[in-house]
Order: sequence, then C-alpha cells, then structure tokens
Amino acid sequence: PSPLRDDYLQAAARLEKLKKTRALMADEAADLGALLVRLGKPDAAIAVLSPAARKNPEHFRLAANLGTAFQA
Repeated sequence: PSPLRDDYLQAAARLEKLKKTRALMADEAADLGALLVRLGKPDAAIAVLSPAARKNPEHFRLAANLGTAFQA
C-alpha cells in the first residue's frame, strides 16, 4: 500500500461525511472519486463521479477521474 493511504482514507472519510449533509460540489466529487480510485474502489468512484459528470459535463477532472475509474 501507498505510504499516503492513511491520508487518502482520512480525506475520503471527510468528503463522505460532507456528502451526507449536502451535495458535493464538482471539485469535491472529483476529489472523492480520485481518492476512491487510489484506495482500490473503482466501483464506488464511478458511483460518485458518474452523476457529478452528468451535472457538470464540462468539468475536466470529473471526466478524467471517471475515465480512470472505468479503466481500473
């Protein structure tokens, strides 16, 4: 595992908690998706990134992270 795994887990947990209180902004969803891919959870990343990408079709990081999740 990556030496940053604990940092990834903490950041993902923070964003998951935030997601329970309100809809994530596009950048937040892109960050959460990227973290989930890094943590080996591409299906969870796709579940976060797909709806966000539909709402924000011009957001590059959402599209890029979604592509990475599909590749994983």
